[in-house]
Amino acid sequence: MFMSIPAMAQQNTEPEGTATFEDLNLESESFWNGADNSGSFTSGNFKFENGYEVSDWGAYAYGWFYSNKTATSFDNYETDMYNSCVGCGANGSATYAVFNENLYSPKQVEVLSSEEGAEVSGFYVTNAAYSYTSMMNGDSYAKKFEDGDWFMLTVTGYDASNASTGTVDVYLADLRNENDAYILNTWRWVDLTSLGKVKCLGFSLSSSDSGQWGMNTPAYFCMDNLGGTKPEQEGQQGTGISTLNKRNAVQRKHYDLGGRQLRHAQRGLNLVRMADGSVRKVVVR
Repeated sequence: MFMSIPAMAQQNTEPEGTATFEDLNLESESFWNGADNSGSFTSGNFKFENGYEVSDWGAYAYGWFYSNKTATSFDNYETDMYNSCVGCGANGSATYAVFNENLYSPKQVEVLSSEEGAEVSGFYVTNAAYSYTSMMNGDSYAKKFEDGDWFMLTVTGYDASNASTGTVDVYLADLRNENDAYILNTWRWVDLTSLGKVKCLGFSLSSSDSGQWGMNTPAYFCMDNLGGTKPEQEGQQGTGISTLNKRNAVQRKHYDLGGRQLRHAQRGLNLVRMADGSVRKVVVR
Protein backbone atom coordinates (compact mmCIF):
# COMPACT_ATOMS: atom_id res chain seq x y z
CA MET A 1 0.00 0.00 0.00
CA PHE A 2 1.04 3.60 -0.48
CA MET A 3 2.09 5.73 2.42
CA SER A 4 1.26 9.41 2.59
CA ILE A 5 2.79 12.28 4.53
CA PRO A 6 0.00 14.60 5.73
CA ALA A 7 0.56 18.29 5.13
CA MET A 8 0.89 20.50 8.20
CA ALA A 9 0.59 24.26 8.02
CA GLN A 10 2.94 26.30 10.19
CA GLN A 11 4.27 29.80 9.98
CA ASN A 12 7.37 30.07 7.82
CA THR A 13 10.05 31.59 10.09
CA GLU A 14 13.46 30.77 8.65
CA PRO A 15 16.90 32.35 9.25
CA GLU A 16 18.15 35.22 7.11
CA GLY A 17 19.52 34.07 3.78
CA THR A 18 17.08 31.18 3.40
CA ALA A 19 15.45 30.88 -0.01
CA THR A 20 11.86 30.96 1.20
CA PHE A 21 10.66 32.57 -2.07
CA GLU A 22 8.42 34.81 0.03
CA ASP A 23 10.78 37.69 -0.86
CA LEU A 24 9.62 37.49 -4.50
CA ASN A 25 6.66 39.53 -5.74
CA LEU A 26 3.73 37.62 -7.20
CA GLU A 27 0.08 38.37 -7.68
CA SER A 28 -2.23 35.84 -6.04
CA GLU A 29 -2.57 32.52 -7.90
CA SER A 30 0.25 33.27 -10.32
CA PHE A 31 3.79 32.26 -11.23
CA TRP A 32 7.06 33.48 -12.75
CA ASN A 33 8.53 31.31 -15.51
CA GLY A 34 11.25 33.47 -17.05
CA ALA A 35 9.15 34.97 -19.83
CA ASP A 36 10.90 38.28 -19.15
CA ASN A 37 14.15 36.62 -20.38
CA SER A 38 16.05 37.65 -17.26
CA GLY A 39 17.54 34.16 -17.08
CA SER A 40 17.46 33.83 -13.30
CA PHE A 41 15.98 35.00 -10.01
CA THR A 42 17.36 35.39 -6.50
CA SER A 43 15.83 34.42 -3.16
CA GLY A 44 17.80 34.67 0.05
CA ASN A 45 21.45 33.84 -0.56
CA PHE A 46 20.75 31.78 -3.68
CA LYS A 47 20.52 32.44 -7.42
CA PHE A 48 18.24 30.14 -9.43
CA GLU A 49 18.92 29.73 -13.17
CA ASN A 50 16.09 29.70 -15.68
CA GLY A 51 15.65 29.15 -19.42
CA TYR A 52 12.82 30.40 -21.62
CA GLU A 53 12.60 29.84 -25.38
CA VAL A 54 9.97 30.70 -27.99
CA SER A 55 9.71 28.81 -31.29
CA ASP A 56 7.13 27.91 -33.91
CA TRP A 57 5.95 25.24 -31.48
CA GLY A 58 5.29 27.77 -28.74
CA ALA A 59 7.05 28.80 -25.53
CA TYR A 60 9.17 26.40 -23.49
CA ALA A 61 10.24 27.22 -19.93
CA TYR A 62 12.79 25.13 -18.01
CA GLY A 63 15.07 25.28 -15.04
CA TRP A 64 13.68 27.15 -12.05
CA PHE A 65 10.34 28.96 -11.62
CA TYR A 66 8.41 30.21 -8.59
CA SER A 67 4.70 29.99 -7.90
CA ASN A 68 1.98 30.62 -5.33
CA LYS A 69 -0.72 28.60 -7.06
CA THR A 70 -2.92 26.60 -4.68
CA ALA A 71 -4.45 24.15 -7.16
CA THR A 72 -3.10 20.61 -6.77
CA SER A 73 -4.48 19.20 -10.01
CA PHE A 74 -2.88 18.84 -13.41
CA ASP A 75 -5.26 19.08 -16.34
CA ASN A 76 -3.58 21.51 -18.72
CA TYR A 77 0.13 21.92 -19.44
CA GLU A 78 0.09 25.71 -19.91
CA THR A 79 -1.88 26.49 -16.75
CA ASP A 80 -0.99 23.66 -14.36
CA MET A 81 2.72 22.97 -14.84
CA TYR A 82 3.48 25.42 -11.98
CA ASN A 83 1.20 23.65 -9.46
CA SER A 84 2.55 21.60 -6.57
CA CYS A 85 0.80 18.49 -5.33
CA VAL A 86 0.38 20.15 -1.90
CA GLY A 87 -1.20 23.49 -2.80
CA CYS A 88 1.11 25.66 -0.68
CA GLY A 89 4.73 26.02 0.36
CA ALA A 90 6.43 24.25 3.24
CA ASN A 91 4.89 24.92 6.65
CA GLY A 92 1.85 26.49 4.97
CA SER A 93 3.75 29.34 3.31
CA ALA A 94 2.44 30.83 0.07
CA THR A 95 5.32 30.66 -2.39
CA TYR A 96 7.52 27.78 -3.54
CA ALA A 97 9.90 26.98 -6.40
CA VAL A 98 9.26 24.57 -9.28
CA PHE A 99 11.98 22.85 -11.30
CA ASN A 100 11.78 21.39 -14.83
CA GLU A 101 14.91 19.54 -15.93
CA ASN A 102 16.42 20.15 -19.36
CA LEU A 103 19.20 17.64 -20.03
CA TYR A 104 20.67 19.74 -22.85
CA SER A 105 20.77 23.00 -20.89
CA PRO A 106 20.99 22.16 -17.17
CA LYS A 107 20.15 24.93 -14.72
CA GLN A 108 21.81 25.15 -11.32
CA VAL A 109 21.49 27.05 -8.06
CA GLU A 110 24.39 29.29 -7.09
CA VAL A 111 25.36 30.06 -3.49
CA LEU A 112 25.82 33.84 -3.21
CA SER A 113 26.88 34.19 0.42
CA SER A 114 30.56 33.44 -0.26
CA GLU A 115 32.90 33.31 -3.25
CA GLU A 116 34.42 30.17 -1.75
CA GLY A 117 31.03 28.54 -1.23
CA ALA A 118 29.25 27.54 1.96
CA GLU A 119 27.61 24.57 3.61
CA VAL A 120 23.91 24.36 2.76
CA SER A 121 21.70 22.78 5.41
CA GLY A 122 19.08 21.37 3.04
CA PHE A 123 15.62 22.10 1.70
CA TYR A 124 12.04 20.85 1.59
CA VAL A 125 10.93 18.88 -1.45
CA THR A 126 7.64 17.58 -2.84
CA ASN A 127 6.28 16.46 -6.17
CA ALA A 128 4.92 18.87 -8.72
CA ALA A 129 1.27 18.30 -9.61
CA TYR A 130 2.37 17.28 -13.11
CA SER A 131 4.66 14.43 -12.04
CA TYR A 132 2.42 13.38 -9.15
CA THR A 133 -0.68 13.09 -11.34
CA SER A 134 1.29 11.22 -13.99
CA MET A 135 2.65 8.68 -11.51
CA MET A 136 -0.76 8.16 -9.91
CA ASN A 137 -2.79 7.87 -13.11
CA GLY A 138 -0.43 7.61 -16.08
CA ASP A 139 -0.64 9.90 -19.11
CA SER A 140 -0.02 9.95 -22.87
CA TYR A 141 3.73 9.41 -22.40
CA ALA A 142 4.23 7.85 -18.98
CA LYS A 143 2.85 4.80 -17.19
CA LYS A 144 0.85 4.67 -13.99
CA PHE A 145 3.27 3.65 -11.26
CA GLU A 146 3.02 0.06 -10.04
CA ASP A 147 4.94 -2.24 -7.71
CA GLY A 148 8.68 -1.81 -8.23
CA ASP A 149 8.56 1.68 -9.75
CA TRP A 150 10.51 4.67 -8.41
CA PHE A 151 11.20 8.35 -9.13
CA MET A 152 14.40 9.88 -7.71
CA LEU A 153 15.97 13.32 -7.34
CA THR A 154 19.77 13.53 -7.20
CA VAL A 155 21.41 16.69 -5.84
CA THR A 156 25.08 17.24 -6.72
CA GLY A 157 27.32 19.71 -4.93
CA TYR A 158 30.07 21.67 -6.74
CA ASP A 159 32.84 23.62 -5.05
CA ALA A 160 34.35 26.94 -6.20
CA SER A 161 36.54 25.11 -8.74
CA ASN A 162 33.47 23.29 -10.14
CA ALA A 163 34.60 19.94 -8.76
CA SER A 164 31.88 17.66 -7.41
CA THR A 165 31.70 17.41 -3.62
CA GLY A 166 29.26 14.49 -3.66
CA THR A 167 25.62 13.63 -4.25
CA VAL A 168 22.44 13.21 -2.22
CA ASP A 169 19.58 11.03 -3.47
CA VAL A 170 15.95 11.37 -2.39
CA TYR A 171 13.06 9.28 -3.66
CA LEU A 172 10.04 11.30 -4.73
CA ALA A 173 8.27 7.97 -5.21
CA ASP A 174 9.35 4.50 -4.12
CA LEU A 175 7.17 1.46 -4.75
CA ARG A 176 9.89 -1.15 -4.48
CA ASN A 177 8.71 -2.35 -1.06
CA GLU A 178 4.96 -2.95 -0.74
CA ASN A 179 4.97 -2.37 3.01
CA ASP A 180 6.20 1.24 2.82
CA ALA A 181 5.51 2.24 -0.80
CA TYR A 182 4.71 5.91 -1.38
CA ILE A 183 4.39 8.70 -3.89
CA LEU A 184 5.40 11.85 -2.03
CA ASN A 185 2.49 14.28 -1.66
CA THR A 186 3.69 16.67 1.03
CA TRP A 187 6.88 18.52 1.99
CA ARG A 188 9.85 16.42 3.16
CA TRP A 189 13.23 17.68 4.40
CA VAL A 190 16.38 16.80 2.41
CA ASP A 191 19.68 17.12 4.32
CA LEU A 192 22.57 18.46 2.19
CA THR A 193 25.25 18.86 4.87
CA SER A 194 27.11 15.78 3.59
CA LEU A 195 28.03 17.80 0.47
CA GLY A 196 30.23 20.10 2.52
CA LYS A 197 31.07 23.59 1.29
CA VAL A 198 29.46 24.18 -2.11
CA LYS A 199 29.33 27.06 -4.60
CA CYS A 200 26.66 25.52 -6.84
CA LEU A 201 24.01 22.80 -6.61
CA GLY A 202 22.91 20.69 -9.57
CA PHE A 203 19.62 18.78 -9.75
CA SER A 204 18.77 15.75 -11.90
CA LEU A 205 15.83 13.33 -12.03
CA SER A 206 15.62 9.63 -12.88
CA SER A 207 12.79 7.11 -13.03
CA SER A 208 12.08 3.42 -13.46
CA ASP A 209 9.76 4.49 -16.29
CA SER A 210 12.38 5.20 -18.95
CA GLY A 211 12.86 4.18 -22.57
CA GLN A 212 15.22 4.66 -25.50
CA TRP A 213 14.46 8.41 -25.55
CA GLY A 214 15.01 8.85 -21.82
CA MET A 215 12.72 9.27 -18.83
CA ASN A 216 8.95 9.16 -19.42
CA THR A 217 7.93 10.47 -15.99
CA PRO A 218 7.55 14.30 -16.14
CA ALA A 219 10.87 15.80 -14.98
CA TYR A 220 9.47 18.17 -12.36
CA PHE A 221 9.66 18.69 -8.60
CA CYS A 222 9.02 21.51 -6.10
CA MET A 223 11.35 23.08 -3.52
CA ASP A 224 11.04 25.38 -0.51
CA ASN A 225 13.27 26.83 2.23
CA LEU A 226 16.66 26.11 0.68
CA GLY A 227 19.28 26.74 3.37
CA GLY A 228 16.64 26.78 6.10
CA THR A 229 16.51 25.14 9.51
CA LYS A 230 16.49 21.36 9.66
CA PRO A 231 13.46 20.18 11.68
CA GLU A 232 14.31 18.75 15.09
CA GLN A 233 11.45 16.29 14.85
CA GLU A 234 10.07 15.11 11.55
CA GLY A 235 6.46 15.22 12.66
CA GLN A 236 6.71 18.92 13.55
CA GLN A 237 7.50 19.78 9.95
CA GLY A 238 4.94 17.60 8.22
CA THR A 239 7.11 14.60 7.60
CA GLY A 240 5.39 12.07 9.83
CA ILE A 241 4.10 9.11 7.82
CA SER A 242 0.56 7.76 7.97
CA THR A 243 -0.86 4.86 6.01
CA LEU A 244 -3.44 5.22 3.27
CA ASN A 245 -5.94 2.45 2.73
CA LYS A 246 -5.91 2.63 -1.07
CA ARG A 247 -3.46 3.52 -3.79
CA ASN A 248 -5.78 5.91 -5.56
CA ALA A 249 -6.02 8.45 -2.75
CA VAL A 250 -5.63 11.39 -5.11
CA GLN A 251 -7.11 14.75 -4.13
CA ARG A 252 -10.41 15.16 -5.96
CA LYS A 253 -12.69 17.79 -4.40
CA HIS A 254 -12.23 20.77 -2.07
CA TYR A 255 -14.86 22.09 0.35
CA ASP A 256 -15.06 24.96 2.82
CA LEU A 257 -16.13 24.42 6.41
CA GLY A 258 -19.76 25.04 5.40
CA GLY A 259 -19.65 22.10 3.02
CA ARG A 260 -19.66 24.22 -0.14
CA GLN A 261 -17.56 22.76 -2.94
CA LEU A 262 -14.66 24.94 -4.13
CA ARG A 263 -13.05 25.06 -7.54
CA HIS A 264 -9.65 24.81 -5.84
CA ALA A 265 -8.12 25.19 -2.40
CA GLN A 266 -8.59 28.62 -0.81
CA ARG A 267 -6.61 30.37 1.88
CA GLY A 268 -7.54 29.08 5.32
CA LEU A 269 -8.87 25.68 6.32
CA ASN A 270 -10.02 23.40 3.50
CA LEU A 271 -11.65 19.99 3.59
CA VAL A 272 -10.28 17.76 0.84
CA ARG A 273 -12.15 14.61 -0.16
CA MET A 274 -9.83 12.02 -1.70
CA ALA A 275 -10.67 9.48 -4.40
CA ASP A 276 -10.76 6.71 -1.78
CA GLY A 277 -13.47 8.56 0.20
CA SER A 278 -11.19 9.79 2.99
CA VAL A 279 -11.27 13.46 4.03
CA ARG A 280 -8.24 15.55 5.02
CA LYS A 281 -7.98 18.97 6.57
CA VAL A 282 -5.49 21.23 4.76
CA VAL A 283 -4.58 24.76 5.80
CA VAL A 284 -3.44 27.16 3.07
CA ARG A 285 -1.86 30.44 4.17
